[in-house]
Amino acid sequence: MPSSPIDVLSRHLEHVTVADLPTEPLDLPTLAELLDTIPDPRSRRGRRYRLGPLLALSLLAVLGGATSLAKITRFIAGYDPDLRARAGLPGNAPPHRTPLTGLAVDGKTLRGSRTQDGTVHLLAATRHDTQIVVAQRQVEAKSNEIPTFTPLLSGLDLTSVVVTADALHTQQEHPG
Repeated sequence: MPSSPIDVLSRHLEHVTVADLPTEPLDLPTLAELLDTIPDPRSRRGRRYRLGPLLALSLLAVLGGATSLAKITRFIAGYDPDLRARAGLPGNAPPHRTPLTGLAVDGKTLRGSRTQDGTVHLLAATRHDTQIVVAQRQVEAKSNEIPTFTPLLSGLDLTSVVVTADALHTQQEHPG
């Protein structure tokens, strides 16, 4: 198998002759159209964009200094919508979504809190990004965390918040 992409491209263009090439500059195919003649090795399922425009914009990103797939993706997303549309990709930039905040709910028994009545068990809601506890409640003795879950979250604004919790909290009466 040849390691040079030029060898691969030349194999696919063997059927093109000099007589086939257009003579007028306006009749010349775009880079995306030329790259679109390359057989697409991707599975049909999950394909969102044609290969040619994707390769053309990826090439521009690499020429612009992108050195990883993540950087290529950021370059392409940042291109002018008209350039994306001319290349054959949707011209509209993806809508900006409201960033989500993660909130972890978990219970812990306080170390060294054993008394005649049992131990102190707390249920807390902690932000994923800052590890700050934003709410905390004591779990009643001889109970579990389930009845404390809803009151713990009731005083919090849960707009744009994703709450993560143990499987114990997959209860129908918990807020969804």
